[in-house]
Amino acid sequence: MLITAGLAFGVSAQPISDFELLPTRLPTPLMQFEATVVGSSLYLFGGCVDGDIDGTCRQRTADVWRALVFPDGGLGLFSRSTPLPEARARHGLVVVDSRTVLIVMGAAGVPVRYSDDVLRGTLLDDGGIGWQVNSLAPAPGVDDFGLATFGDTVFVTGGLPAPDAVTVWSKGLDASVRVHRNVLTPPVAFHQAFATASEVCVVGGFRTGEGFLDEVRCASWRDGGVGPFSPRPALRLPASTARLHVADSGLFVIGGADGMGVSRLDSDVGVFDGGAQVLWTTSGSPRLRQVRLRFALAMSGDGLYALGGHAGTLRTDGGEVPLDLIEFAPFARRSSDAGTDGGTDGGTTDGGLDAGSTPAVDAGLLPDAGDGGDDAGVDAGPLPDAGDGAADAGVDAGPLPDAGDAGGDGGPLPDGGHGGPGDGLADGGTTGEHSLDVGCGCHSTNVPIFLVIWVVVGALRRRDIRRGVA
Repeated sequence: MLITAGLAFGVSAQPISDFELLPTRLPTPLMQFEATVVGSSLYLFGGCVDGDIDGTCRQRTADVWRALVFPDGGLGLFSRSTPLPEARARHGLVVVDSRTVLIVMGAAGVPVRYSDDVLRGTLLDDGGIGWQVNSLAPAPGVDDFGLATFGDTVFVTGGLPAPDAVTVWSKGLDASVRVHRNVLTPPVAFHQAFATASEVCVVGGFRTGEGFLDEVRCASWRDGGVGPFSPRPALRLPASTARLHVADSGLFVIGGADGMGVSRLDSDVGVFDGGAQVLWTTSGSPRLRQVRLRFALAMSGDGLYALGGHAGTLRTDGGEVPLDLIEFAPFARRSSDAGTDGGTDGGTTDGGLDAGSTPAVDAGLLPDAGDGGDDAGVDAGPLPDAGDGAADAGVDAGPLPDAGDAGGDGGPLPDGGHGGPGDGLADGGTTGEHSLDVGCGCHSTNVPIFLVIWVVVGALRRRDIRRGVA
C-alpha cells in the first residue's frame, strides 16, 4: 500500500489522470515486490520473478534495481543496486527520509519463513545501499498484512498467520514493539491500511467464509495503544491485493481484484466529508490500462507508477509469468503538500494521513509467539500448520488443489511440496503459498464455478465497472 501526501480535511481528492503504458519495462517480470521514488531515482526491492495467479511463487529474489526518474514521468535504464541480505517477497516498505528505507517482514529466506524483522537500508551516493537487520520480536512474522504510518509510528495490521493482530513500532526502531492480539476482529488479510492522527484503518481484503471484502474498518490509537475496530462506509466493490494511494484529502484504491470476475481497472476514490469519515465516490480515475494483481505502486512529484504484478491471465501454453509492464498516471496538478522526501514513501510521508505498502501471502515455518496459546486466537482449522506444534490462526485462501506431494494438504490450502502438512512451503526457496486467487473468486467456497471458468477459458475477461452512486 502506498501513501503520498499529508491531508487537509475537506478538500477534494487530488485529480490524477489515467495511466498510460511507458516504453520502459522492468528489468525482469516481477510481482509481490515493493517500489518507491526517493530523490530522482525509482527503486525496486525484492519480489517474485516466477509466480501464478493464485499467488504461488516459485522463485523469489533479493535483487534491488534503480532507474532515474525524468520530469515527464519517463524512466531511465534500470541498473542493479546492493541486493537485500536474502530473497524476500510479500513484504512492506517504509521510507524514513531521503537516505533511509525500511523493508518490513514478509516471506524471506530458504526455506521460506514468515519474517519478523526489518531491513534498514541506507541509500549511498554511489547508488548502493547499506543493509542492517533489526528484529521486531515479539511481533509475529507475517505477510499479506496492511502497513500504515503516521509521523514516526508504524502499524502492521492483520496478515497471515496472525490476521487479528496489530503491531505498533517506530520508524527509528528505537522504541518498544507493542503487539495487540485479538483486536482486529473479524480477522483480515490481503488488505490495505492507512492512519490518521487519531485512527488506523483497514480497507478491503479477504476473509475465510466471506471471501473478497468491500469493508472499511477503523480503530482509535494513542501512544501505541489500539482500540477495537468499527465499520465505516464500504467500498463500492470488494478489493483484494489492491494498492492504496493517498493525496490531499482523498484515498485511491487502485488495481487488485473484486472476486466476482470483474477486472478492477477503475479506481475507488474516497474523499473526506470535512472530518475523518471517508465517502467513496464512483470516479474511475486513475484508470489502469492493464489488469494488475500483486503489483507495486510508487509516486514521484509528477504522478504515480504502477509496476509489474500479475495480469490475471494464463499464457496460451498454460503457463504463467508476472508482468514487466510499467504505467504512469500524471497528476492533473501539483500538490503543494506532496511530501518532503522527494517521492513515494511507500507508506511514509509525514502528514495528516499515512499508509504503507502491503505484501501478499507466502507461507513458511512460523515460530510460536511464546504466548502459550494459538498464535492469533482465531480458529486455525482451515489454515496450514506452521510446524511449531501449535495451531496458527489466520485467514485461509479457500479451496485450492493439493500440490501433489503425497502429504496432507493442510485443509483447503495448497500443500507446499515439502512432504509434510500443507503450509504452502516448498524446499529450495519455491513457495506454493497458502494464497488467495485474487482474479476470479476461485477461493470463495460460494462460487466454485469461477475456478472451472478460469481453467477452461484460461484468462480473466475484462469488463468495465459500471459507474454509479456508491
